Amino acid sequence: MFVKNHIQLDDVSSTNLYLRKLIKDKSINENILVSTNYQEKGRGQRSNIWESEKNMNILISFLYVHTTNNYDLFKFNMLISLAIYDFLSKYFKTGLKIKWPNDLMINNKKIAGVLVQNIESNFKSIIGVGININQKEFKNFSPQATSFSNELNKEFNRNALILELMNNFENYLINYFQFNDLKNSYMLKIYKFKQQTNFLNNLKEFKGEIMNFNSSGEIIIKRGDEFLSFKNGEVKMIF
Repeated sequence: MFVKNHIQLDDVSSTNLYLRKLIKDKSINENILVSTNYQEKGRGQRSNIWESEKNMNILISFLYVHTTNNYDLFKFNMLISLAIYDFLSKYFKTGLKIKWPNDLMINNKKIAGVLVQNIESNFKSIIGVGININQKEFKNFSPQATSFSNELNKEFNRNALILELMNNFENYLINYFQFNDLKNSYMLKIYKFKQQTNFLNNLKEFKGEIMNFNSSGEIIIKRGDEFLSFKNGEVKMIF
């Protein structure tokens, strides 16, 4: 596996924060995986809290040291989402979508999320991933959340799934520069693509359709006859 070390924790405030501190304290320059059974302050996009019961789900962060600084940030984010999509598609044959920028949906419910943080002039990235595996109930998610267990009616071995997931990441990252049609593949899997959807921007609601993404990764939404572009965090899908 391309990750050099795997640090397994029982409890941590956040796998992303733990990994950032490890990098800062030890000047690490190799790929490292951190997994935990529980995190007190798990983060999603825009500092949202990731709710997870102990010993139930996949909670990991891994450091990826880029082999070159010649890479596209939006392409890298798409690659990570597609690697998780590919992993999930082995278990979910229908209803699987990517909700921009990096959430994974199954049958209109959230099953996974990823937070990509780039550090040290973008030569390194920390990829935090949460995937709901054996948890049955979810209280504070919007959209509504689900899990492997809820959807497939059985329990799963989290460690085996982590290994499978990391193998997927390895395959995608090794072949990074060969994915010339990455955006087309990403677009085909986008949640609510070209569907009338409710959005929130600057505390104002509007209806629009996701039409495209620009080279900076901004989402392009058609509102009436207008085409509007938004950065991550500027617009929110309303459920």
